Amino acid sequence: MTTPGKMGTSTLAAYAAAAFVWYWFAERFDFVCDDAFISYRYSHHLAEGAGLVYNTARAVPVEGYSNFLWVVCLSLFERLGFDVSVAACHTSKVCGLLLLLGTMRLAEQRLRIGVGGLAATGLFLASLPAFGLWSTGGLATMPQALAIFGVLYALHGSEDGPRILPAVTCATLATLLRADGVGYLGLILAATLVGSAADSVLRQRMRAAVAVTAAATATVFIAHAVWRHGYYGEWVPNTAQIKAEFSSERLYRGLLYISSFFMALPAVLVAIGIGTQRWREGPTQLLLAAAALVVGSFGYCVWVGGDFMPFGRFLVPALPAVALLFAWGLSRLAPKPAWALTLLCILSSGLEAYDRGPAPEALRRPLHFRSDRKFQTEVARWEEMKRNVAAWDLWGRAVARHTAPGESIILGGMGAIGFRTSELTVYDTYGLVTPEVGAHTTPQEGASPGHDVRVQNDFFLRPEILGELPSRPTYLGAQVGLARPLPAGEPAPEWLLTPFPDEAYIQNLSDHLSKDFGVRLEVLTHPLETDDGFPESSALNLLRLHYD
Repeated sequence: MTTPGKMGTSTLAAYAAAAFVWYWFAERFDFVCDDAFISYRYSHHLAEGAGLVYNTARAVPVEGYSNFLWVVCLSLFERLGFDVSVAACHTSKVCGLLLLLGTMRLAEQRLRIGVGGLAATGLFLASLPAFGLWSTGGLATMPQALAIFGVLYALHGSEDGPRILPAVTCATLATLLRADGVGYLGLILAATLVGSAADSVLRQRMRAAVAVTAAATATVFIAHAVWRHGYYGEWVPNTAQIKAEFSSERLYRGLLYISSFFMALPAVLVAIGIGTQRWREGPTQLLLAAAALVVGSFGYCVWVGGDFMPFGRFLVPALPAVALLFAWGLSRLAPKPAWALTLLCILSSGLEAYDRGPAPEALRRPLHFRSDRKFQTEVARWEEMKRNVAAWDLWGRAVARHTAPGESIILGGMGAIGFRTSELTVYDTYGLVTPEVGAHTTPQEGASPGHDVRVQNDFFLRPEILGELPSRPTYLGAQVGLARPLPAGEPAPEWLLTPFPDEAYIQNLSDHLSKDFGVRLEVLTHPLETDDGFPESSALNLLRLHYD
């Protein structure tokens, strides 16, 4: 028999081991995605007193973010003098660690899994690449996941009954952190209400807690919607309005998204399979709520058509519930099969984190859902995003140095570039902060999730569009390239995403703009100095527009 003292030491060791593995993968995937810089620009303007706006020149602001509370919190960091990008990543990591430890604690308290099961549960969750990667990224993904889990924990963490105040607090945070938070909460509350406790008094207390939490969630959601309409003139964020309209193609893409996720992380499928066995023998309300969160998250991803970012970002709020199902299923197995299954799950997840997952490419390719680009593994997608944002941050700093406040520029990837050029008005080709795009275009076929609506740069030069913009675009675009020809055989530097268009391309573009829009194009080349932190032999090329 194990003494209480040794049991305490063993339990602490289980938590520490899981935390170490989580830290390993969080550091392995440490990055900031380009979309995070959109929120950073909003928070920067809010901290400066300009309000929750992306472009200060617009008479009516546009809600080009979907994470209200996250933007507000980041503005507080900026007001205190912190680097907003660093603060966002550290905050996300803290939330990831708390979520890992909270999941283990809930499993320990309610599932009676013992120290071995506790360690297995923690290592299972910590080794999932999706969990480690989205503990960074700079978005509200992990804070929102923690808030959603907080509701689950507050309702089901104690056998003595729910805790209403923590449930309401976490529900409020989840509702305001991201626009889709209310959906995840609805899954937990509905499943909790359907489940029934054996004790009649406890059952009544749980129903009362669910009712109060649901009422608080609805009140906050409605109040925020009313505020949004008063501030932005819309009931839903612009980011939701420009998504693809409902279609069978979108549903199919969502199914591919889910299937690709399972192919990359088969451990998740294993956890669901064993976790739903003999669930009536355990805390049924907790297990039912966890299962509803998992299944509902999959349904949500199918409905919206998935997400272009790596490792199932929209499924992260469900991962703690997956771990709880894994813990329960594991406790129903004999020790040897349980540990064998745990090691297989950890090994497959760990290999996937280094692009060595068990599923061969021949099985993955048919599940390719990012239709506007070549097939990539999830690790390759992350590597490209990390490389791109470093280059775009370089572009943004260069553009900020060689443009003037009040000018405007047309951009596609407008995260890091837009953040570094916060004094410029940005017209983005995806319509995130430029509603004219969504108003005059329809979703494209064969696009990546979240990129269904897109226009070419010359869209903003159409007479009917120019009349709706706050100012005529000053620059058609920008690019940091080499200030010299690249000799044959010399590898291109990593920051050079694409070579600058040759003279023939520029001439054809200039002829097109002159003939179709009466606009003259001028290429302005500015050498970049290494003393200012720019790479050697780099230059900024700005496509200046002249309206003669």
